[in-house]
Amino acid sequence: MRTWAPKGRTPIIQFHFNWTHISVIAGMSRAHCVFRLHEGSIKKEQHVEFLKALRAHLKQRLLIIWDGLRAHRSKLVRDYLDSTEAISRWRSCHLTRRS
Repeated sequence: MRTWAPKGRTPIIQFHFNWTHISVIAGMSRAHCVFRLHEGSIKKEQHVEFLKALRAHLKQRLLIIWDGLRAHRSKLVRDYLDSTEAISRWRSCHLTRRS
């Protein structure tokens, strides 16, 4: 199993997980599932940071499937996505919350 810890060292979780609001951002490939946890809402800057890290880690073209979150449509995110040809977007995923 691969972890982010250096070889021979046990990974240490540095979070207390006593948050009142937690958000997750994730990316997947056939062989990998990469995610980050954030206390509170994920901001537009964190989306761009995650996309850069995901591209560097997976070293392949990305297909992004967005929901309707406003941060996904921000100018900062759009400018980053427009600046790279290694990312394709698909925005027609409309998620609804069950009651």
